[in-house]
Amino acid sequence: MADLAKASGPGRESLYKALAPGSKPRYETIMKVMHGLGIAMLVRTVPTLPPAPAPKARP
Repeated sequence: MADLAKASGPGRESLYKALAPGSKPRYETIMKVMHGLGIAMLVRTVPTLPPAPAPKARP
């Protein structure tokens, strides 16, 4: 964790708090951690699925 703190910017204690279960880290913090780990996030669209069939009417 100390090495990650040095590579990403936030202090070690801040990282423990930000990454603790139940915490809600800011997007900026997640991006800094990812940069410190040498990873990136890829966002892309998914292929369009055909529309679902209409439900059959009940008698």
